[in-house]
Amino acid sequence: EDGDAPQPVANPRDYYRRHEVESLISDPRIPEDRRVFWTLLFCTGMRHDEAAGLRWRDIDWAVEPLPMITLSEQAGGRVLKEDKRRAGSRRVMPMHPTLRDALEAWKREGWPRNHGRRPRPEDYVCPRPTDHNAYRAKRSTLKQIRRDAELVGATPRTTHETRNAFETLAIEDSPQLETAIVAMTHQKRVHGAADGYI
Repeated sequence: EDGDAPQPVANPRDYYRRHEVESLISDPRIPEDRRVFWTLLFCTGMRHDEAAGLRWRDIDWAVEPLPMITLSEQAGGRVLKEDKRRAGSRRVMPMHPTLRDALEAWKREGWPRNHGRRPRPEDYVCPRPTDHNAYRAKRSTLKQIRRDAELVGATPRTTHETRNAFETLAIEDSPQLETAIVAMTHQKRVHGAADGYI
C-alpha cells in the first residue's frame, strides 16, 4: 500500500488555504474515514502520529461548552515528541465545533459502518480502514492527502502543512489567542505573528 513513490517535501512556510481545507474535509468524493482524519488534523494542529494514535477514551464528551481531547501519547504508545524527557506528560485541548460534529457523526454511524461494530474506548478514532486494531501509517497518509488534494484542485502538500494551516487560520480568526494557539501546536517560532506561516 505504501509503495516507493517520492513524497512532497514539507515547506515550513506553506500551509493549506481555507478553501482547500474546506474541500478536503467535506468533498464526498473523498472516502469518509479520510475526511474525518483530515478534519482531525486541520482542527487540532496535531502531528500525524498524534492524530493516528488518538483513541476514543482520550475524548471527554461531557465537558461544556466543547468536548476536550487529552493527548498523552503518539501512535504505537510512543511519548509525545516535545515531551520525551517528561514521562506521563500530556496535552489538553478543546475540540473545535467542526471537529465535534464530524466525530459525533463518525462515532455514531461512520465508524460502525466501516468496522462492523460500535467503537470501544480503547479503539483508535481513525484506524486503518481495513483493520480497526491498527493505526494509520504515515507514509500511506502522505500519499493519500496528496491524492485527495489533487482531486479537489488543491495544491498537494504534506501533513506537516496541516499543522501550519491550523495555526495560521486560527490566528487569522482569533489574533488575540495567538499565544495559546502556538502553545497548542508547540511550533517553534523565530519571528513574530505568523510570518513563519504566511
